[in-house]
Amino acid sequence: LGSLRSRGIEKWREDSTNGDTVYKRNFMRKKILPSIYNGIDFAEHGIAQSVSVLEEDAAFIEAAAAEKFNLIKGKKETERCFWLELHPALRVRVLRNWLSESLGKDFIPDKNLIERFNQELARPVKGGEKIIIPVETGISIELRNGRCSVSEPKTGKPEKKLLWNWRKTKSVKWGNK
Repeated sequence: LGSLRSRGIEKWREDSTNGDTVYKRNFMRKKILPSIYNGIDFAEHGIAQSVSVLEEDAAFIEAAAAEKFNLIKGKKETERCFWLELHPALRVRVLRNWLSESLGKDFIPDKNLIERFNQELARPVKGGEKIIIPVETGISIELRNGRCSVSEPKTGKPEKKLLWNWRKTKSVKWGNK
């Protein structure tokens, strides 16, 4: 609050959950960080400096990812080798942009989707084998014949869902699929 006032800002909204340390962000801000700052005299400056460096790194990586995404922007299908040549830090960001464009909305892939995508890219593929990686209901990433695509959403009757742990069971039979 002092920082806001020092900048001449007198009105702001405060989230009603900000004081509740049951939330991890508040627990860190109200319990952990003050203990660190009190116990280590250079900690506050060191953490702030680290955050600044990480912000610069993130900006650089985002810019590099935007350049790579521009190579596939507007394409519904890409070469598998395109993805394999990307550094993992770029791959996740390019994938986020590609899926967001394909879905027509901001989409942030979760850890499982990223891990599965990377694992399937790295796996040797048998000729003609089709690998389907679910993204969200009715949408999936498909890998086949050295190509990668995002499936179009199906219209009409919704399909039944099958829940499975892809880490333990690599494939399952579902009807004729």
